Amino acid sequence: MNFIDQLFATDLAQRVPDLQRLLDRIETTAITSHTGQSFEVLNTEQQDALLSSFTESPDRDMRSLFNWFVDLVTESFYADPANGGNANAVSWKMIGYEPRVPGYDGGVTSAQAITPQTTTKVNAR
Repeated sequence: MNFIDQLFATDLAQRVPDLQRLLDRIETTAITSHTGQSFEVLNTEQQDALLSSFTESPDRDMRSLFNWFVDLVTESFYADPANGGNANAVSWKMIGYEPRVPGYDGGVTSAQAITPQTTTKVNAR
């Protein structure tokens, strides 16, 4: 299950109707603006233009829903792959992020790195 599906199945279950309302509006806008064509068959430029129009929509509620969904998609893109987002950690690779275990630095733990080493004095004769 991907990141967004997990959110809508759990924490955001109550927001599913909002998402459906947004998706319905996107589809209706596509059909109205592009002679009956569904959003999914529009070319990339048409899809981008249609989606961009939602950021400036006079319908404040719809603009807010769209911005909320963009935030979710962005969160999914940068999420931990173990949580169903960021497939193959592509966004982490893109920004140069390398996940590390806290307190681990190449075989030396944080505690070892800051603990003074005891030395043994050798008496020279």
